[in-house]
Amino acid sequence: EKYPLASLTKMMTLMVTFDQLEKGNIKMKDKIKVSKKSAQTGGSRIFMKEGDVFTLEDLIKATAIYSANNAAYAIAEYIGKGDVDKFVKMMNKKSADLGLEKELEFYTPAGLPSDMTKKGMDAGTTRGIYKLSLAAAKYNKYMEIASIKETTIHNAKLKIKNRKMQELYQLVKLLFCFKIIFKF
Repeated sequence: EKYPLASLTKMMTLMVTFDQLEKGNIKMKDKIKVSKKSAQTGGSRIFMKEGDVFTLEDLIKATAIYSANNAAYAIAEYIGKGDVDKFVKMMNKKSADLGLEKELEFYTPAGLPSDMTKKGMDAGTTRGIYKLSLAAAKYNKYMEIASIKETTIHNAKLKIKNRKMQELYQLVKLLFCFKIIFKF
């Protein structure tokens, strides 16, 4: 049975992003101009408006630390060369590369509900979520950024706090239990 991934979707968004960094296709200091669509993305978000310019590093921090949906969309548009669906295909390819194509399905870079996106629901099995989490944990820079409790981005104009640290700790404990119980 598959369950909505919600913000766990952003793990795959960031894994694809770090893969592109590793390949040299993008750089942390790349400047990204925010589109109207990204700026207007709802749910958990940072303050941004159309035309604002953020570094990729700032958008990664906003996504990993604050779980900002609009930052995840801005990253997807940038890497997908303006096409979020192209980026989502990269997410599904990464899922297949991990052997999880039957366990995870992605339609968006942020995990927003279908009624907000008019796309399918990002979903996964418990096994898929577990394996995705293990794969994400291998990205040292991602884990380093995700563990930051508080920082500033956008030339120190925005202060973000990690609202997810306790939830992440609980998730890691839950995943450890899954490993023991289901022998993944």
